[in-house]
Amino acid sequence: KDVDSLFALLGRSDLWPAQLAQIASGPDGDPVCLDLSRPLYDGEYPVVVIKKDRVPADGWSDAKKVRKVISLEFSDFAVMLHFCCQGVTLEYRTKFGK
Repeated sequence: KDVDSLFALLGRSDLWPAQLAQIASGPDGDPVCLDLSRPLYDGEYPVVVIKKDRVPADGWSDAKKVRKVISLEFSDFAVMLHFCCQGVTLEYRTKFGK
């Protein structure tokens, strides 16, 4: 079941134009994505969180509009996992406040 839900998230083609692959949803339903446009030297990808209520209804197919509302960024999945395990929640907003 968990694998099926991951494949359902990855299949969200509305994020593909922005070169984002959704791997999870934050506590508010915000998409948690791998940023495929910026591969790291070791083959990993940065992880970003999109503030979904800031994306205009017609903006999901516009990469620039989606990228403008990235609210949180981790250098890679392992760093995100470390922060989450240390009690830092994905509710923290670096650009927009709470």
